[in-house]
Amino acid sequence: MEKDASLCRIHINTGEIEKLDIEGNIVDYFVSDGFLYYVKWPVEGINKMNPETKESKLIIENPNDTYQPYIFSFLVDEDYIYYENAHYWMINKEEYEKECRIYNKEGEFIDVISFNDNKTVNEIVMGINGNKLVVPWREVTKEGQMTGYYGFDKSLIGTGKLVWEPVIPLYLE
Repeated sequence: MEKDASLCRIHINTGEIEKLDIEGNIVDYFVSDGFLYYVKWPVEGINKMNPETKESKLIIENPNDTYQPYIFSFLVDEDYIYYENAHYWMINKEEYEKECRIYNKEGEFIDVISFNDNKTVNEIVMGINGNKLVVPWREVTKEGQMTGYYGFDKSLIGTGKLVWEPVIPLYLE
């Protein structure tokens, strides 16, 4: 966050390297459907850029101070943007509501799912498996530590009824 950083794209057919002119340092980015979604320092939220026209705009403002940048703090799939704050504890150890906010591709808020139900997030959103959003998850139990991959059914987005379900549970002693 304190170093000069820039993003470039390489044209596959010509090999030409083009630096994308973005003010501020990029700390996280994702490419989907021909658009570049990125977070820069200082943090305002998620920006969306059309690399062809160079038009860029802030589409999601940070909902609160816990939404600070960390690698892979958001994911973009064919339908939604998933923006989480579970890694804020690495910057500031205070208690706060850990959550993943879900937006449409234009940045309109759709739904939220909590990370606060007696489990701790080991990592953040890892990807999509079929119609499930997949997240590594850790739960400490009396028998030992259980780690696994959990997800939720994307068809429930917008209903307020998102529920974490095991996708691939792994048990460690």
